[in-house]
Amino acid sequence: MARGQSLPPGWQKKLNEGRRLPDDLYYQGYPLPDSVLRTPGGYSDVVIDNEVVRILDATQTIMDVFQLNN
Repeated sequence: MARGQSLPPGWQKKLNEGRRLPDDLYYQGYPLPDSVLRTPGGYSDVVIDNEVVRILDATQTIMDVFQLNN
């Protein structure tokens, strides 16, 4: 799956706090710039289809998921 292509059906079910973010979804997204939202050290914010997923860098564990408003 390449960036910019549509995500597979049911991908949102995989975005639950405490679960590991699957590699295919991680690479489908793009990093949220620090100028938009300050991210604490050791964490990354990844935008996946209008949702921001905060992950723990060391384990790629999902810590939080929230909507990105336009």
